[in-house]
Amino acid sequence: MVPKLSDERDTKLQKVIQEISKFHGKAAPGVYIGAYMVDLAQELLGSNFTKLNAISETNVCLSDAVQVMTGCTIGNKYLWLHDFGLYAMTLYDRETKDGFRVFVDYAKITNDTPTLKKFFDGSRKFDKIPRPVQQKMVVEEFLTVKRDILSFQKVKVNQPTKPKLRPLSKCDQCNDFFRTQIDQDDQNICPFCINGSNIYTFINE
Repeated sequence: MVPKLSDERDTKLQKVIQEISKFHGKAAPGVYIGAYMVDLAQELLGSNFTKLNAISETNVCLSDAVQVMTGCTIGNKYLWLHDFGLYAMTLYDRETKDGFRVFVDYAKITNDTPTLKKFFDGSRKFDKIPRPVQQKMVVEEFLTVKRDILSFQKVKVNQPTKPKLRPLSKCDQCNDFFRTQIDQDDQNICPFCINGSNIYTFINE
C-alpha cells in the first residue's frame, strides 16, 4: 500500500516543484507528477542505501524531476535512461541494487479526473479547449489525487552500477578522437562522420 503523504512532505514539494520547473523550462504537468513520484520513491527507500542510483523509463519531464531531486544525472552516469515511454522511475542502492520502482497506475485514475485520465491515455483533443488550458487542468486535477494514482514495486536492479567509459579512437575521416560505440562495425569512423548529414545540413559561407 502506498504510504499516506504527510502535510510536511507535501508543503516541501511545492518549493521543489518550482526548482524542477525552472530547470525544465516550464511548470508542465509532468513536472508535478514526477516530483510526487520521486518523493514517494525517496520515502520508500529512506536512508537504506549507501549511494543512490536512479532509472527513468521516459525521456520527458519525469527524468528532469529525478535529476533535480536526487542529484543522479545522465552526465554523472548515476541516472539510467531506458525510454520505454512509461511514466515510471526507480531509486535504488548503488551497491546492493535494491530499490523501489514507482509508476503512474492508470487503473487508479478515475473519471473524477477526466483530463488527467486523457493525459495518460493520449485521448486529449485541443479543438475546443486549447492545450495550455488543458495543461493547467491536468495539474489541478492531479493535485486533487497526488499519490492516489501511484503504485510501487520493490525491485532488484539487474544492470551495472553505471555505464563503463568506452575507449577513445581516432576517426580516419575527421581525425577527431571519439568514444567508440558498442555496436559500431567500423571502429575507425566516428558516428558523426557516419550520421552527421542526417542531423545537419551543412552550409558553406
